Amino acid sequence: MGRQRRSGTAVERWDFQTAIDMGNALPHLFKPISDLPKLTEPEREALAQCKASVETLKLAFFAAGKALQIIRDARLYRATHSSFEAFVLDEFGMKRAYANKLIRTWRLAEYLIASEKLAPNWSQRKLNQGQLWELVEYAEAQSVETAALIYITVYEAEEVAVTAAVLNGAVAAVRKSGGGDPKSIQSAVLEYLATLDEEPDDDPFADFSHRIERAVPSKWVYRLGKKDPEAAHRYLDELQRQIDKCRTELPAPALIPAPAQPSLEAGSSDEVLQEATRD
Repeated sequence: MGRQRRSGTAVERWDFQTAIDMGNALPHLFKPISDLPKLTEPEREALAQCKASVETLKLAFFAAGKALQIIRDARLYRATHSSFEAFVLDEFGMKRAYANKLIRTWRLAEYLIASEKLAPNWSQRKLNQGQLWELVEYAEAQSVETAALIYITVYEAEEVAVTAAVLNGAVAAVRKSGGGDPKSIQSAVLEYLATLDEEPDDDPFADFSHRIERAVPSKWVYRLGKKDPEAAHRYLDELQRQIDKCRTELPAPALIPAPAQPSLEAGSSDEVLQEATRD
């Protein structure tokens, strides 16, 4: 009788102490086992292990920040070092400023990872420390929940890449609006995102339909209307106010005269015909 197969995925059956252990445990599989489109069981196991290793690297800053705070706050360094700063420098070659940066970021990362709004595929997204750092100061001044709401609003917006620059602008927009409740925060972020134009165009006669689509994200408005009709109408009302304001500030369109038609004096047509015949 063969060995009984344990339940759970390949990742769940692993038990590692360090990332080096995880790397050493990866299978030496550097060519296909089969040419069939469907993966074999060993290939599925190998893929699960590789994905877990990459995922660990992507979210290492979260685990590192949490671990560093435990070491610092519980004074777990005291057996060998007199200070946390000396410990992280000796153990990890890390300056205290960077260690504190990791510590300040991990709570927001943890909240986002656990957020139901981002499940089930959130662990495969490109969450990184550089992006979250733009939200840390706001999270500390307000709350982790409201900072996460800014991130989630940007994340759910269509045709907008989540970058540190975009998140920085979203935070500035929320602060400028003075809103503190979830609806006003979302409205401020969405109004800011509607102003973004990644493809500036200096040609006034170019096709600007893409600008209209960005200014009025119809699919997003429909989704918002299902969740909160009042917010959707408020967004469209504000958009209409901005349109009316632009119209009042624009100069009146210039009337372009039609091109003058050439006039020929009597007899000139015969002269032209004669010239053409001679040529």
